[in-house]
Amino acid sequence: MNNTIEPTKLPKKTKYAMKVTPNFMLPLIIVVVALLTTIIQPRFFTLFNFQNLLIQASFLAILAFGQTFVMLTRNFDLSVAANAAIVGVVTAMTINQYGMAIGILAGLLLGVVIGLINGLLVAYSMVPSLIVTLGMMTILRGLGLLITNGEPVTGLPPAFREIVVSFIGPIPQVVLIVCVLLAVSYYVLTQTVFGRHIYAKGGNEEAAKLTGINVRKIDISVFVISGLAAAIGGILLASRVNSGQPTIAEGLELEAIAAVAIGAVSLSGGAGSIINVAFGVLLLALLNNVMNLIGISSYVQDIALGVVLVLAVSLDQIRRRKKRHQT
Repeated sequence: MNNTIEPTKLPKKTKYAMKVTPNFMLPLIIVVVALLTTIIQPRFFTLFNFQNLLIQASFLAILAFGQTFVMLTRNFDLSVAANAAIVGVVTAMTINQYGMAIGILAGLLLGVVIGLINGLLVAYSMVPSLIVTLGMMTILRGLGLLITNGEPVTGLPPAFREIVVSFIGPIPQVVLIVCVLLAVSYYVLTQTVFGRHIYAKGGNEEAAKLTGINVRKIDISVFVISGLAAAIGGILLASRVNSGQPTIAEGLELEAIAAVAIGAVSLSGGAGSIINVAFGVLLLALLNNVMNLIGISSYVQDIALGVVLVLAVSLDQIRRRKKRHQT
């Protein structure tokens, strides 16, 4: 007798779907930090600063959204920042040769290919994703420096820069792009069979296999999504600096992981809300903005990011232990 269940017949209201509900602790923390900062530094509460904060958060958000898909399956993608950098370089080079439309398309395709390679290696080589993507990160950084001789690719048309610097009313255009990506990601993770399979695979891979889910296909798919998100982020970063820079976004992969962890996405997979990840990104961007306004050095900011990351991971471990004791 065949006891497997067809993947498309998995119930919509499973325990995996119940784990995507956002909580309101992060928004509360953000409001408190913003109010305290306004008291300490009145320059914080200005339209210009809010616009700058949201623009800064946008690039991290895009990479964090892609990272969320990967981490929900109990994997990591350390190559996202290097992916973004080389996509920016290739996009800039292609725009200079063939125009903006082809350049952007080439950049998106490159990001997808990089994600596909990561996914195939993780799915079929049995090498941990941490090692696979660490190697990919090193390769991509080296390739970026090699094809540019360590120099930025300049001479881009003004229309390319307009992608990021343009506003629709008081709202930066790039923020609207992020909102669209957040809405699409939320829909995919909460309203589709594919999204439920992601949670199922991350929650219990063996059980997911027994229900007929192709876990290798899930692994490949989430890395492709992460690669595409990195490509979008890389193109937007290149637009902001109006050049392709092989060293751009260094360290952003750790910030993306920190944002996802702060957003309460379990490092052991299978639980978390992308809405909370968006709040995690906003909190990180807010902390960086606050430290810049009050004149804290970039070295101390790096220390603060490390502390936040360790705290987020520690809280995740505490939550897991509590759940184990409750069950």
